[in-house]
Amino acid sequence: MNERFRWRTNPAVVAQYFIGDKLPKNIDVHLKPNEACAVIENGTIVAVASATRMTLNPELGTLAKLLSRREPFRSFLFAHTGPHELLIPIQGTWSDGSKAQGMAGLKMRFNNEDLGRLLLYPSKGKNSITLGDVSDSMAIEISNKFAPALSSITHEKARNDTATGTLLESKLRSISQSALADVGGILDRVWISWIPSDHERIVSMRQELEMMAEEGRMITEKNRLEMERLLAQEVSVLERQHQIHLATAEYTAKAGVAKDLAALRVKAEKEREQWAVITNRDQLQAENLRRKTELEARQEDLSADLGHKNKMKGLDRTMDFEDKEAELERRRRQRKMETASEQSDFLRKQEMKAAKHQQKIMKGMFDAMEDEEEDSGE
Repeated sequence: MNERFRWRTNPAVVAQYFIGDKLPKNIDVHLKPNEACAVIENGTIVAVASATRMTLNPELGTLAKLLSRREPFRSFLFAHTGPHELLIPIQGTWSDGSKAQGMAGLKMRFNNEDLGRLLLYPSKGKNSITLGDVSDSMAIEISNKFAPALSSITHEKARNDTATGTLLESKLRSISQSALADVGGILDRVWISWIPSDHERIVSMRQELEMMAEEGRMITEKNRLEMERLLAQEVSVLERQHQIHLATAEYTAKAGVAKDLAALRVKAEKEREQWAVITNRDQLQAENLRRKTELEARQEDLSADLGHKNKMKGLDRTMDFEDKEAELERRRRQRKMETASEQSDFLRKQEMKAAKHQQKIMKGMFDAMEDEEEDSGE
């Protein structure tokens, strides 16, 4: 019977690399429209599947076995193609010499045709790839290339001047698209936030997910989808703020975006408690699983200890039996030695008696001969 499995259990994870022999044979996976799987055989990508049901590690058919075909060394790279929101910290210096700090959001997706570029991470030992990993790999490049654009403007203009905001967005888009191409990504749009209080919430949520992924905490499918929705909602607030900043002077355009933004903020604020509920619930589930695992491990240890004690008792009984056998054998040997000694003493005594008897006979013979000589002399 074919088995199904989930390759993604955390919203922060965007790709996962598996070596074929680490997965069961004939295991089923259902790929969604925004999921893809690159099949690698003997180091070469032979296929990229998406929005389909596929069987991993299919066994060789009878004909292939008859033809003595060897099964290839196979591995799989799964990816959630997106869209994703990459967070890139922006640092630099404003024209007045003050420190410039902001956050850039890159709405992007992975191209199925370039999925192989994500193999860069497994090649460095990173089989579970998160959004944080992708962001970290390009953050320094983007920030360093973007910093010169900040040195000629002030913080005030970056925040409030539409023309300046448009130029910064264009510059960020150009730099980001080039960086994303290295990991097989396609840029859809960007946003920039210069007010920490506006983007701290989404940064905190993302860091929490990254930590959960690093700890290997599994999140239920229902909670994962809900967390993705809540995170996307927070991102929408920042995107709408960016749109208001870049909107033209027409009152109606700004008014429409501002109205949407206000509604989004109210909804996001109401549902922020839901995030805490989900993370706490998953933490509780993880804690319960940990306790259950510890309890099972403790029971196994007790069983193993009991088995060891029984084994030792049996060994003790065996040793007692063996000791008794050894003692009996020692006594048998001792009795045998004593018997042999007694026999030896008896034989020696018999020999001594025989010798004495022989001496008596010889003495009697000599005495008789002397008596005969004396009689002849007379």
